[in-house]
Amino acid sequence: MVRLTIDKPYTLHARSIDRISGNASDYKLNLRDPFTCRDDHHIKATFVSCTMPSTFYQIDSKNNQFDVRFNDASFTGFNLFAGLPLQDSTGDLDNNGIAVVNRASYARTVKVTISRGNYSIEDLMAEMKTKLNAACTLANTANREFRTFLRSANPADAVWQEDADDDASADVHTNDYVEVIPQFDWEYSRKLNKMRLYRTDKGGKMTLGQWDIQCSGQKLAMALGLSHNTAREMAAVGVPVSEKTSVEASVHYRRHNAAGLTEHYDFPILTPADGAKYGHSVMGKNCVNMFANDSVYVRCLNLPSNSYETLAGNQSNIMAVIPLYSGAGADNFHSPDHPTSAIIGKMGISNLDVKLTDAMGYTLDLNGVEWEFQMRFEVYLDHHPAMPLTHDMPGAHQRDSAPKPQHHAVNVGMERMRMQRASDRGWRSMGGK
Repeated sequence: MVRLTIDKPYTLHARSIDRISGNASDYKLNLRDPFTCRDDHHIKATFVSCTMPSTFYQIDSKNNQFDVRFNDASFTGFNLFAGLPLQDSTGDLDNNGIAVVNRASYARTVKVTISRGNYSIEDLMAEMKTKLNAACTLANTANREFRTFLRSANPADAVWQEDADDDASADVHTNDYVEVIPQFDWEYSRKLNKMRLYRTDKGGKMTLGQWDIQCSGQKLAMALGLSHNTAREMAAVGVPVSEKTSVEASVHYRRHNAAGLTEHYDFPILTPADGAKYGHSVMGKNCVNMFANDSVYVRCLNLPSNSYETLAGNQSNIMAVIPLYSGAGADNFHSPDHPTSAIIGKMGISNLDVKLTDAMGYTLDLNGVEWEFQMRFEVYLDHHPAMPLTHDMPGAHQRDSAPKPQHHAVNVGMERMRMQRASDRGWRSMGGK
């Protein structure tokens, strides 16, 4: 047992590899010699420094999935035609395995999982394209083929001809739909630092080839520059922050041009005159942020609260927030100019519960790499109500023990007589009469 005193602080050199349970990101560390102090003192713990590896992935298992929907009755535009009767639908089934009854029965949701890891925006978009196109192909099965509908069942209608023109194929339409597997491509604008993901199949070039995307986890949405909910918004509706982001819907030139719009999120709205890339597109509302929440929060769960955290909306026990300036795979040495402390009080410290999280409060995975930190434990004398706030400052105890000036009530007249007599004695000592 280590008994701390005012002139005997201790520095703890802690390594995650010395834990008794857990992993490098969430563990319990036993102290061989517990720290204690006298009853009239209290202990303060201060985070001094650490070496933190940047080995967690920006796209991890909480942020590597997204959903893409087609023919959903909630889509603006498609909802106007969702209830039209079907042509040639014998044997087709909806998502629940029930025979289709109208266009809305062809609603589909494709779930996509991308590989964990660190990406550039180009690598991320290429990975999403490959996995999304493969997932759509896999989902196109017998009795569950993808359909994209025309806005009319009558070939004499103007909108039928518009959709046939947008199809941009040599096919002669005899039905009010095309059966085609959705396929996608992407572009990244360095000037805007934003991305665009768009359909390339002939169905995706028609007005009702709408789709939308929703990511799991905020990091993926931020990496793509898509809209994302704040932690407070997610908590208000009871949805865990890591589960879903807001939905981003695709746009098409016919609807935007009809509204007099030529841009969307700073991207120009492409038409058939601009080439083949005018299919339904999702553009990033925000700039690409490949390293969102790229800070490490060091939490000591068994220490008293020492701060207020806006994420949780209450007190917290964060001992350090470590910005990672080095690239992926590098070590970051953190020694703050203004370190964070926690007042422990008189309780003895025999172990530490340490946890590393991101800014959203979710445990980071260092992928098997260990780390270390230093924490200083100091002792201070408990404050007495009558003591000034400077009581714990260096040298304050010596000043407190110094003699205090004495104050007495003195009669003014008697004091003047005393001073006069002293003056007379001094005058006579110099030869006066």
